[in-house]
Amino acid sequence: MGVFGHLIAFLFVISLSGCSFTLAIKDLAGIAGASITLSNAPSGFSNVSNLNVGVTGTGSVSYKYKLIIGAGTCADGSGYSSVIPIASPITDDISAAAEGTSFILCVVGINSAGTVQDFGAATSTTWIKDTVAPTGVGAITIGAVIGNIANSPDFSFTAATDVTTSVLRYEAQIIRTSDSAVMQTWTSLGLAIAGDIVSGLNLAFQTQYQIQVRAVDDAGNTGAISTSANWYPHPRVTRVSLPGQRVYGPGQPITVILTFEEEIAVTGTPQIIMTLDSVGPVTLDYVNGNNTKQIDFQYNIPGGVSDFTGITLDNTISLNGGTLNDFPAAVSSDLDLTSLVASVNTNSVWIDDNLHVLSFATLANTDPNLASSSVTVNINPPAPYSFTLPYHVFGEEVSNAGTHIISTFVNVPANAASVTFNISDAGAFAFSQNTAYHVDLDTPAYGTNGALLLASHAQYDYVRLTTGSTSGVTYAMHALSRFFVNRTFDANI
Repeated sequence: MGVFGHLIAFLFVISLSGCSFTLAIKDLAGIAGASITLSNAPSGFSNVSNLNVGVTGTGSVSYKYKLIIGAGTCADGSGYSSVIPIASPITDDISAAAEGTSFILCVVGINSAGTVQDFGAATSTTWIKDTVAPTGVGAITIGAVIGNIANSPDFSFTAATDVTTSVLRYEAQIIRTSDSAVMQTWTSLGLAIAGDIVSGLNLAFQTQYQIQVRAVDDAGNTGAISTSANWYPHPRVTRVSLPGQRVYGPGQPITVILTFEEEIAVTGTPQIIMTLDSVGPVTLDYVNGNNTKQIDFQYNIPGGVSDFTGITLDNTISLNGGTLNDFPAAVSSDLDLTSLVASVNTNSVWIDDNLHVLSFATLANTDPNLASSSVTVNINPPAPYSFTLPYHVFGEEVSNAGTHIISTFVNVPANAASVTFNISDAGAFAFSQNTAYHVDLDTPAYGTNGALLLASHAQYDYVRLTTGSTSGVTYAMHALSRFFVNRTFDANI
């Protein structure tokens, strides 16, 4: 038989009256395609104490139901209720049933002709009573509280257990400590025992919040709320700035700058760890930026230190006993800068113990034709080797801008602390008055002393001798010094 049976049975009633008889036909099948649908019905494991199940059905105008406690079958037609209109819900108090009791709810439809659906095709749902909540989760551990996650706290906790069924999911919420206002209502974490539930909440910096977690089992029971973990959002670090990509030497600083979303109050000496080829880990110490958005960390290069593959920055900033924004030490964890550090290029920040820096000291000119105009270049520290220093003069505001106007060199004796040369020595050239030019230092030439490794950068050129009697010497040069004929200027622009 289908839902209401698929066969038409005929009941013949014969009345003999002379030679005539009467044939009566009764439909026992119901209506084809009829069905019953239940809503809000328990299933699996459930903590429901009072049933309130909605019943609808295609081709049914009323129904009967029975609730089996323990063993039984819907096909047994006994125990069904009286006829109930289809729009009326099934209500029943099952609160007295013992924990772990199994239930079967059976429903059969009745069509407009009063035909009852076959009991063996009843719509049914089964469940087990479970009102025991899972255990509370273990202690919450707050992860990094700064460094691109100001409004996204990372946290973890110990898993809960459930004696009857299993934990279905974990939920977390955030509460503002000062007034217990709920900032993020219970949000599902799935079954992960680590979470990140804040997204676009724009929580206030320098304000304490509490993170709470609870477990929910298959029956809908919620475990005890965990002990709250305090969380203090910090302004995010939005940028890590490195020093210029060039060679640095003894006495020069390596400075790394962190840019935050808001002004930062700093106490103590937070640190960034930097690793160098020759000595391993060293520290860049906080030096400047209290109550500003930019915090400077610095390492002053001593003698005997080198790195020709590029410095390496650690992914965290150690508070080193200090604080940022005066947060309690208990929640001021190290700063996670993994993504920002990975985005910057440290490969071309070199350190050389044998670095000689060439820098413009003066660039004097008083004569329109530069008859007595001179350039002085300092060499620090003085190089113990003689070399030739090529230089070029370019026009900046004339038609030949970008083309060498003068291209020649000056001889630099060994141990010279500076060298001065006249631009006019390179040959006569009619410089235009009130016109800008610049001098560009080029790679020092060593003749047959050895091969050179040259790297050019935006601010500096540097050259390192790789073979020969002066192997291992590095020179760094300011690439540009502007001057204006018959005009006041800054020689070290």
